[in-house]
Amino acid sequence: MARETAAERAIARAANEPPRSYAPSKLARTITLIALFLFLQRYWQSGLAAGAVKG
Repeated sequence: MARETAAERAIARAANEPPRSYAPSKLARTITLIALFLFLQRYWQSGLAAGAVKG
């Protein structure tokens, strides 16, 4: 009787698992980035204006 390798066990285990949904984590990450952008936008714009030189 041949022994089953670790790779064969991992493949068999992965074949029996339902597919994972990454949509909730992607949505949370996207909302966080949008909120950060909107919150920090005023500081970014004021920094650009402060560094401008009127010619």
